[in-house]
Amino acid sequence: MRLDFASDAFDAIQEELFEDVLYTPAGGGAAVTLLKAIFGVEIASARPEVFDQTVRVGTHLTRASKAKFAGIAKGALIKDGTAPEFDDGTEYRVVDVQPAGDGRLEIEISLVVNS
Repeated sequence: MRLDFASDAFDAIQEELFEDVLYTPAGGGAAVTLLKAIFGVEIASARPEVFDQTVRVGTHLTRASKAKFAGIAKGALIKDGTAPEFDDGTEYRVVDVQPAGDGRLEIEISLVVNS
């Protein structure tokens, strides 16, 4: 009985935490719908020094399953939203991909403007 409750609770949490995406590989491959593929999008910013000036750089981060994004590379497009239309979603371009150390990927993404 407890195992059923825990399983139901985990399923409910997954429904809220993981988002569907429309994924277009770098190089212009066909767009593919990936269900429950990313773990939210967080704003990330940095203040690197360039030519002795501090510059604010804004970007976004998300975490995703390695299995869902096998072969993901810089330049790929990710659009979050609600499958299957994704009309209400935001489109991002992949800037960098690194292993997160917990079986997921940390994906640095940037907003796509005027797509």
